[in-house]
Amino acid sequence: MKIKLLTVAGCLMVCMICMVCPAVFAQDGYSRYEIFVGYSLMKIDEYNDLEEEHAYWPGSKKSNILERGVAASFTYNFTSIAGVETVLRYNSGYILSEKWKEYGDEYEAGLKKRDISLLVGPRLTFRAGSVAPFIHGLVGISHDNLSDAYDIKGRDYYGNQDSWSDSDTIRSHGSFGVALGGGLDVIVHENVAIRLIQADYYMTNHPAWMFDINSENKRYNNINLSFGIAFRFGR
Repeated sequence: MKIKLLTVAGCLMVCMICMVCPAVFAQDGYSRYEIFVGYSLMKIDEYNDLEEEHAYWPGSKKSNILERGVAASFTYNFTSIAGVETVLRYNSGYILSEKWKEYGDEYEAGLKKRDISLLVGPRLTFRAGSVAPFIHGLVGISHDNLSDAYDIKGRDYYGNQDSWSDSDTIRSHGSFGVALGGGLDVIVHENVAIRLIQADYYMTNHPAWMFDINSENKRYNNINLSFGIAFRFGR
């Protein structure tokens, strides 16, 4: 929740600066290469048996948000509008878990999902002064990993803050993925832009049931959001 609030606050601050002091932003030029790095948040579609597993586990909480994530991309622009983009994303989080405290330590255990994707496709950027909105269509590989995991936050023998974690893979599956969406960059320097938002519909194709790797595949309709910084080179 804190990360979400900080992200929203940061976006609002940048928007205010854009409206109040537009002169601080450089006019967008045609950069051949763009490298983006940032934070990624993913809303996932559910496995068919997640509701049943939730019902069998009293006290557990269900989540369809993978809060731990990073995103990176490389774009080569053929012209001021058309380019090709390669995107790498990693998202992780508990989809079903239980939390408790014991002897001052904080425990969380349950089912953890990890999603890794490598996608590539065309991107169109519509540059206008200090803003550069874009749209893209990406296809590639999606890797889905489900594990039985736990995380512990506490203090070690010497009283220092420490954490421990472990996981046991239940199933791992790779398939194709498709992402359709776009975003908005604000130019703050000739070589730097802030990506206020990137929103993608992200479709994957993995087994429908959590504990049956041989089950029939299902189309998962996910949403991925990204925020961060884009570095621009090569005029």
